Amino acid sequence: MKNRDAANGFTLIEMIVVIAVLVILAALVLPNLADTKSQSMSTTTSASLTAVRDAITDSAAGPGYFGDMGQLPATLKDLFVMPAGAVPFNPQTGRGWRGPYVLLSQTVSYAVDVSGKSGFTGAYGQSGDPAPADAWMRPLVLQIPTAATTVADQKNFARLVSAGPDGFIQTPADVLYPAPAARGDDLVLFLYRPDVPP
Repeated sequence: MKNRDAANGFTLIEMIVVIAVLVILAALVLPNLADTKSQSMSTTTSASLTAVRDAITDSAAGPGYFGDMGQLPATLKDLFVMPAGAVPFNPQTGRGWRGPYVLLSQTVSYAVDVSGKSGFTGAYGQSGDPAPADAWMRPLVLQIPTAATTVADQKNFARLVSAGPDGFIQTPADVLYPAPAARGDDLVLFLYRPDVPP
């Protein structure tokens, strides 16, 4: 009777071996899953940045904000809501606001961080403004460098910024071209130029 019970069950050593194998497999698989999720979030955010850029600069889908208004939006809210003082689109002149320019499935309300620690300041919008979201459900921002002294430089170095996984905007707004090392984990897409030093 004793031998039959031993043959039907697992010994303690067999159980420990099985658990050890499962722990090793989990240690191998979980980091890969985290990397895959991180890559997926970055890819989704890059697609959102591209869609917003196209809404500003024009795309195959049609004219964007700049083509209609003749200037960059002050903040990304202008892509959703007609700015004060703007006129509705006039087909005869080809000018005026014909938004909303952004129709993304992920939008959030912008929230100004009064502490200034996260980088979401009043320069990018007011609390409650609609904003396109990145994959981490934080607002994308339009950064027009304060070092741009001409309209041409403002346009040429304007960029969209996602705060990335850590949720802090690290891309400095006071330089024309922030080096990639100065951006932290931010995802940055320039509107009118490739991401290379001038």
